[in-house]
Amino acid sequence: MNSLIIEEHARKDAEVIVAGKQGYSKNSITQEEINQLIIKNALSGKTVLRLKGGDVAIFSNVLDELESIVKNNIEFEIIPGITAASGASAYAGFPLTARGFSQSDIG
Repeated sequence: MNSLIIEEHARKDAEVIVAGKQGYSKNSITQEEINQLIIKNALSGKTVLRLKGGDVAIFSNVLDELESIVKNNIEFEIIPGITAASGASAYAGFPLTARGFSQSDIG
């Protein structure tokens, strides 16, 4: 987690719970624990933001979280991020679909 993102963009009174996964590290939180945190806080009237890096539907447990949210009749909104491939390309200044450089062999 990049703490600068939180420092720069989160409300100063926001409760921040680090719930990321670190492989099989003992410091990681389980998906079930994450689901329970989301549900508990949302049902207590809090606005919950589950911040994920990159595209939320790639290499994530978004389905597990959504199933828990829907089961508990909690309204939600997904705001997609940027995949690593397009983010890296933009950061490096190389467009993925530049005329004259990228092409398709489809007839």
